[in-house]
Amino acid sequence: MSAHVMSFDPDGKVTCLWTDKIPLAELGTLKIKRASTIEFNGESQLWEVRMGDDPKSPVVHTDTSRAACVTWEIETIQATL
Repeated sequence: MSAHVMSFDPDGKVTCLWTDKIPLAELGTLKIKRASTIEFNGESQLWEVRMGDDPKSPVVHTDTSRAACVTWEIETIQATL
């Protein structure tokens, strides 16, 4: 897994994935937005990853393991930061 990536804008805005390993609240007021959603599909019997929180957004990754989906999610989103 890659290192945790944080980007800082000139106005002081920090963009990163949530982690309990860094005390992010110490940076100031938090505004948290879902980057993706992982849900189980009973019909296909697979965990599905969708970007954002819109249930109509396309499935971008599937696996029988939720942990594998979480790993994929973190690695994929970290690569975009």
